[in-house]
Amino acid sequence: STFLGRRTVAHQAALGCRFRCSFCGVAAMFRGGTALPPATALERDLRYLKDVLGADSVQFFDHNFFDREADMIPLLEVMARVQLPWWCYARADALLNLSPSTWALVRQSRLRMAYIGAESPSDRLLHDIRKGTTASQTLEVAALCRKHGVVPELSLMVAPPVDSEAETERSFEFVREIKRVNPDSEIII
Repeated sequence: STFLGRRTVAHQAALGCRFRCSFCGVAAMFRGGTALPPATALERDLRYLKDVLGADSVQFFDHNFFDREADMIPLLEVMARVQLPWWCYARADALLNLSPSTWALVRQSRLRMAYIGAESPSDRLLHDIRKGTTASQTLEVAALCRKHGVVPELSLMVAPPVDSEAETERSFEFVREIKRVNPDSEIII
């Protein structure tokens, strides 16, 4: 049992991530490569999990489920057909760059929660760790997720090596700001 359903299954459909955040083991392991499954393989796997094993929801433990929009559309179409509420890892910039028609497909696919690495309210720190996103994008994605009925599960790092006390306090204020934008946001420290 999870937030998603009574029989949530864990599944990994894709490997790797094209981004190279300096703190992430996936970046070192896969050197910026992403291998997404063919839509037919994803549908076969999900139908087996649902129809044979009785799963009523799925948590994707892919390293980065949302990559390029064009590559995601066939996978989202599968999710819309299979109709299992789901959770995944995502990036703020990837979600913000989805077209309205793809967001409509996200809704049809029954995405319920996305784990998004916010990391820090400091754009300087985000730059230094090669995150490729900004603090303002975190706030924008929290609002966008609220609009589309997706709970953003945002992770933040605390106590960075430089000015750890002030940056940690700034992170906690950022959490409060996120919660003002989207009270349903889940925060992971």
